[in-house]
Amino acid sequence: MIEDVPSNSFIATASDVLKTGLAFVASEVFDARIALCSKCPHRDIAQARLVCGFCGCYMSVKARFVATRCPVHLDW
Repeated sequence: MIEDVPSNSFIATASDVLKTGLAFVASEVFDARIALCSKCPHRDIAQARLVCGFCGCYMSVKARFVATRCPVHLDW
């Protein structure tokens, strides 16, 4: 894992999601985000789930929320 990722990135992400009232993205946006993650060199397939090797998040969860951001693909 890359050393400069804050250890509290999950907590920061969860906080951002809660601040927006758990708003979800449209299914097309979710699909586009997952497509980017699936091709990303930082992806880590662990326990049959798409996990980001950069931030450590489960992308099938993180990609669903409006408030979340990818630290690698800044366009989502």
